[in-house]
Amino acid sequence: KAGAKAAALIDGPALKSILDAVAGHYRSIVARALRVKPSLGIIFHGYDYPHPLEGGRWLGGPLAEKNIPLDVGREVVMILVDRFNAELAKIAAANPGSVTHVDLRGKVGIGPSVWHDELHPKNPGFKNAANQVMAAMPKPDAGADESARARGLIEAVGVTTRDKFAGPGSSRAQRRAQSGAAHTRCLMQDGE
Repeated sequence: KAGAKAAALIDGPALKSILDAVAGHYRSIVARALRVKPSLGIIFHGYDYPHPLEGGRWLGGPLAEKNIPLDVGREVVMILVDRFNAELAKIAAANPGSVTHVDLRGKVGIGPSVWHDELHPKNPGFKNAANQVMAAMPKPDAGADESARARGLIEAVGVTTRDKFAGPGSSRAQRRAQSGAAHTRCLMQDGE
């Protein structure tokens, strides 16, 4: 739709449905992990704002397929990231002392020195994000085994998510590409 505002291009019911489903998976993972280890600290983030590029594989291309200009598409992506972060913040608020939501919006940095492509940071960008996550981690008690604490988090949460989304015969990159393209197509209303 020529001249349409970013918010008008988002299929609100489809976005709500997807966010409800994703948030439900997060809640399930959190509940399962805390049942296994009630003292577990869980940290998650909702990403920084990606920057769709002309012809970009992850965002720019799907936006172009919908005839959405990049400047409007960037606003659309910001709305989606904001809504996702809002859902994660609700989950963290419902689990005080156990779950921390790290807000990475605006933290990776801007420009080609920190972004590999429109969606993936380079090492300096990952470092900026990692510094935010590290700052949110509780300080270990004197004599605590930091690596054991990290392994506990990965075992309780990471394996669960990996098993949940692993499809037979599909590579991680294939699953990500299919998921990203499907969500972009699902969330955007068809143009006229």
